[in-house]
This record gives sequence, structure tokens and C-alpha cells, in this order.
Amino acid sequence: MQSFFFVPFFLVAMNMGASSCASSAVTATIVEKIAEGRRTALVNHLGKSFPRTDSVYAVYDAQNIPTTKYEFFGEIFLSLARPAAEPEVIEGVMVLEAKERGANAVLLQDISFSGSMWQVHTRGRLIRYK
Repeated sequence: MQSFFFVPFFLVAMNMGASSCASSAVTATIVEKIAEGRRTALVNHLGKSFPRTDSVYAVYDAQNIPTTKYEFFGEIFLSLARPAAEPEVIEGVMVLEAKERGANAVLLQDISFSGSMWQVHTRGRLIRYK
């Protein structure tokens, strides 16, 4: 199975040499979609919480966690209704929720669809570096 580190779309757009005006517009649009997704998402948390962190890495494979010294301390279960459930929105909402719970990284897993694909469910394991 191929593993990869997912870089948020808006960071790629900002670093692709696009004009600052175009990249600002893309970033603003994605940030607005993430904010709307967070307002409409159903989020459940199971586990511990720590003081809020400023940055969280989103990974899709445990091999891509940037350190070997870490612990899992909880899980986030996220449900989003489409069309808000775009990949960058799912990741963005998970990252925001992980920050609020004190994570350094979140391992995104188990993305599934229900209701004729109108509902997206995702699980994220919260990671704290030792």
C-alpha cells in the first residue's frame, strides 16, 4: 500500500507560483468552506484533552508521523453533509478539532459515505508527541 503525506490544497495553491491575488482568493475560499464545515459538522470526541496547540499535521498513514516518539490519546469522529464534505474541508475541520484538543498530529482514517453519499463520516486518531 502506498503511503503519502497529505498537504492541504490551500498550502499547495499558495506555493505553486500563483499570483498573490489568486492564491489569496483560493485560500479565502477554502478557509470559508472549512469554517462553514465546522459550523455544520457533527463532531464527537473520545479520550483525553490537552491545552490547545497552534499547528497540527494531518497524516493518512502512521508511517508518515514526523517522529517515532508519540502517543495516541483520543479519537475524533466527524460527520459532514455534502456538498460541504470536500477533501480539503474534511481535513481542515479535523485539524481545527485536533488543535482544540491539544494534538500535534491527527491520523485520518475510515472515510465512509452513507445516505446515497450525502453524508461523509471520518475518524481521526489524535497524536501527541512525547
